[in-house]
Amino acid sequence: MYSRINWRGYDEHLFEGHLKLSELKEKAQSLRNTYLSNKYIPTYPRPEFHVSHLKHDTEGAGLRGIRRDEGFKNPGQSSLLWWSLAVGPDDIQSAERRLLEKTFPDRTQKQVQRQPSFLGKFATSPAFQETSRLGSYRFTFPLEEVLKAYSEQVLTVTSSSISMSLNDVMSEVQIKIS
Repeated sequence: MYSRINWRGYDEHLFEGHLKLSELKEKAQSLRNTYLSNKYIPTYPRPEFHVSHLKHDTEGAGLRGIRRDEGFKNPGQSSLLWWSLAVGPDDIQSAERRLLEKTFPDRTQKQVQRQPSFLGKFATSPAFQETSRLGSYRFTFPLEEVLKAYSEQVLTVTSSSISMSLNDVMSEVQIKIS
């Protein structure tokens, strides 16, 4: 463990690697952390996002390469090009609604209306951000369009095939390259 002062001027205590909650509680006993001494710490919410779009962020040189090549190509040797899930505020709100309906199926209409939004506080990874840490240019396309283009442009060259299976609620996308 090591300590430092964070950007807000507060002491932070950091541990190397990933710890289970029980391990963290044990190692942090001497820190006088009242939150970790709670008997009940709620589990991290596990919402289900139904994402239909992918995004590709790039900087100026990448944009010029896309224009020059008339499309998206990896400048390296492999055919892999990085795409991220495009998750917007509506996707977060829908996931929150589904999570609450699943967790508390018997809520009244009044309870539904009075429920404050909370999932946005947990949605802090780059996938949820409107801005990019990878450049000033963002391209967003429907998932189906990206997979179709990939299968036509990349897989036909390598005589591979792509199959996509969506389960009945589109909660999981499996891509099999054979």
